[in-house]
Amino acid sequence: MEFETVIGIEVHAQLLTRSKIFCSSSADQGDGPNTRTDPYTLGLPGALPALNRSALRMGIQTALALGCRINRTPAFARKHYFYPDLPKGFQISQHSSPLAWEGSLQVLSGSRDEQGNIARRRSRTFRIERLQLEEDAAKSLHRSRDGTLIDLNRAGAPLIEIVFGPDLRSPQEAVDCFAELRRLLTYLEVCDGNLERGSLRCDANISLRRAGDRELGARVELKNLNSFKSLRDSLEFEVARQTLRLQRGGEVERETRLWDARTSSTVALRRKEEASDYRYLPEPDLPPIRLDPQWLEQLASALPELPQPRRRRFQREYGLSLEEAERMTASRGQADYFERVVAQGVDAALTFKWLTGEMARALKSDGRSIESCPIAPEHLAALIDLASRGEVSGTTAKEVFDKMYRSGRGPDDFVVGTELGRIADPKELSRIAEQAIAEFPAEAEAYRRGKLALKAFFVGQIMRRTKGRADPRTANRVMEEMLESHP
Repeated sequence: MEFETVIGIEVHAQLLTRSKIFCSSSADQGDGPNTRTDPYTLGLPGALPALNRSALRMGIQTALALGCRINRTPAFARKHYFYPDLPKGFQISQHSSPLAWEGSLQVLSGSRDEQGNIARRRSRTFRIERLQLEEDAAKSLHRSRDGTLIDLNRAGAPLIEIVFGPDLRSPQEAVDCFAELRRLLTYLEVCDGNLERGSLRCDANISLRRAGDRELGARVELKNLNSFKSLRDSLEFEVARQTLRLQRGGEVERETRLWDARTSSTVALRRKEEASDYRYLPEPDLPPIRLDPQWLEQLASALPELPQPRRRRFQREYGLSLEEAERMTASRGQADYFERVVAQGVDAALTFKWLTGEMARALKSDGRSIESCPIAPEHLAALIDLASRGEVSGTTAKEVFDKMYRSGRGPDDFVVGTELGRIADPKELSRIAEQAIAEFPAEAEAYRRGKLALKAFFVGQIMRRTKGRADPRTANRVMEEMLESHP
């Protein structure tokens, strides 16, 4: 019996504000546990919330970028549950009146072949049901000896929750959707997208139904997904687990499960809660917000060029392939750097080669991002120009690049008037050619008797003696003249 996989994801993104969403404590995680607290974070009696305007602005920017319908009068609600990571006993979130509804995200998604490689890609549009603001809970640290410790630094951090509809049909689509959303959030500069630190987190809902059925199956929620790999692996495991249970005539329970990377399996945590379990009620200390239409227009007009339009423009304006355009627009900083280099008049294809070659190697070994690259775009453009005009050889260009990376200086400092510059003076090359012919008289005589392929051997001697600095065309011409005229 064939089953169809139905997946929806819920993404929590921590906003890049200086302070928390409802108090003035720093949103930074701090140097040690429980160093970013105040009466509100601790849930002390009488401490009242005050909305962070920057968090509201970032939430609206994200909703606009996703094409959502903005709620002009969003309101907050209390979501009750009792757990040590929630000092107040409730979380301020949104329920019946979220910040925005009905958006979408276009994703270029792939399918995998039997070897696990991406075999085919197509454009899919996934619905966004709602986008809301809320505060984060504290961080639980589970220790085998000390029990569970609570770090309140994260409590009250500003989050946006983005809930996708059940439109995804494979684990790979879920990964592609999450990756595209991460790219969008970092382009907007509302979230740093760091999965390892937990500033971007994803939960997945998955159910199976018989092929052709309209009614959804029992939904299982997966938590503890802190990487693209864990998202894909946990969903693939659940597809296999639920399929086997249904094929044997059993039923899938509606529950929340955790992904255990050590055993590569999901583990039951609790039965899935209904909305009524949280006893939502309107937040009495935060009145409904009234959004100014003019402010919304200003925010919409200030949005940056988003990843997908930029990707298409890179293909159209710079002649990049889809894969090349994707790599150059993987981050806003990468795309900006690429365009600043090309703006100096150098070839886009050569720029792509340098950025994905020497630059990527250097940044990876250094643990840096392109935003902290020590080579200015203008300096890299100057080096690419020198190499393309033959002023320096390919080998020398890489050597100059390394010197530029270590010093932050331009290529002229290492080429002009130094031993790294290109040698194109015919007189100097003739002198070097004379030395090579004198060192290998038998080979020179064999050339004159018709073994013309030996010219490459002698040109190689020039390149060796100049450490690759000789201009190849001039070296070829000079050597040929010297061999022909030599007695």
